[in-house]
Amino acid sequence: MRKWPYGDSESPATYEPASSADLRPLLQLAEKETDSSPVRAAVLALALKAYNRAHDSVDSDIRALNTLSGQLKHVFIPTQAPPRDLSVGQGPPEWLLKRGWAQIVARRDRLAFACAQLELDIEDGTHLPCGEYVSLEPDKAPEKWVSRHVQDEPTALVVGLPTVGTPKIFRDPVSGLPVVADMYDDPEGGSRVMHYSTLAPLALPDRSPLGEVILEGPIWIRTEDGALHIAPRPHINGLNYGYDGTCPSNLAALIDKLLDRIDADAVDHDYRSLSVGLYEGFSGGWGRGARLSRHRLLLARQTTGVIEFR
Repeated sequence: MRKWPYGDSESPATYEPASSADLRPLLQLAEKETDSSPVRAAVLALALKAYNRAHDSVDSDIRALNTLSGQLKHVFIPTQAPPRDLSVGQGPPEWLLKRGWAQIVARRDRLAFACAQLELDIEDGTHLPCGEYVSLEPDKAPEKWVSRHVQDEPTALVVGLPTVGTPKIFRDPVSGLPVVADMYDDPEGGSRVMHYSTLAPLALPDRSPLGEVILEGPIWIRTEDGALHIAPRPHINGLNYGYDGTCPSNLAALIDKLLDRIDADAVDHDYRSLSVGLYEGFSGGWGRGARLSRHRLLLARQTTGVIEFR
């Protein structure tokens, strides 16, 4: 507004949007990549989305000011938003964005960490190759799951995990996802695990069929080869049990799919064909600590009827 000369009502200044996030790491990483790189496509798409969100905020502010100025005589708002970049709606396909972010979070350099943090801040990690954050107390973490972890240098995917004290970074060789063990000093000597933090997978490996579902916090899937997995849990679909609602229906739909294909995508569910028996079990019939065999789940799936939300 300071650029506007007094009385020049025909020449409003352009108010350039500025994202609240520092987008320089995205642009720096893009400069290091080739034009055909999935990494370049992913970071530039995120930078453009952040810019256009800032543009929308600016445009909203200016429209609000203009509404106010219309109520006051002799008041003119001498600023305008620049044209919006409409190319964001014609950006790279989802599969390319996910491939780019999978490559970024597998890296261990400073730029990769900064870009992964921006994806979390701006898009809530939508394109990262993992699901929701999971926290486990030491006494709730199965020994079979804990004992298979291998200590590893952190990749950029670890930015999705909060840390406390002096953490140790591990990798789960079955899921490929990071596991953080927050440590504390034991008064009797040495150190102990305060709690474990990890990320739920988006899908399970295609190695063995579903053998058992264990209702704890988190929900566990044991496959017939004996491997133990945290249930796939994307950011948009929470899983839970013990009440009527969306999260138990998500769990019923997920298990319905995993009974047929253990590597089924956990993101998309068809609620129109939701199994009544599985939903009734997860919404109230089966409580914490229940160990549900494949046979029991298949029997429940055969129950027909109409789901009634209470």
